[in-house]
Order: sequence, then C-alpha cells, then structure tokens
Amino acid sequence: MLYQGAADPPHHAGKLLEFALADQQLAGLIMPIACPMTYVLAGIVITGRRVFDMEGASNAAKPLLKTGA
Repeated sequence: MLYQGAADPPHHAGKLLEFALADQQLAGLIMPIACPMTYVLAGIVITGRRVFDMEGASNAAKPLLKTGA
C-alpha cells in the first residue's frame, strides 16, 4: 500500500494524507513542464556548439592572402 495510514487512519491522518496528495498533485503539474525544458535547453546548447564549430572550421579553411608578387 502506498500510504500506510490510508487503510485505518487515526483522527489526524486525514490532514496528513491531504498534504501528501497535494504534494503529489503539485509534482504532477511541475514534471510535464520541467522535464521537457531540459531537453529543449540541451538541444539549444548542442545546436549552438555545432554552429560555432562550423563557423570556426569555415574560417580556418579560408586561404590566406599573399602579399607581394
């Protein structure tokens, strides 16, 4: 059983169970928002690093200008 006091609750266990369920409901509201945000942030970081790496590689591949003849 998830909550031991739920089977035969004493007179004060009702409030404890109420708070525990409210906590679970709050976690249920936060998780669908917080978890996907980590994936979005990781995608932005990875994409940004790749773009900067590509820019650095294209700058390194440009030929140097020779002065004089």
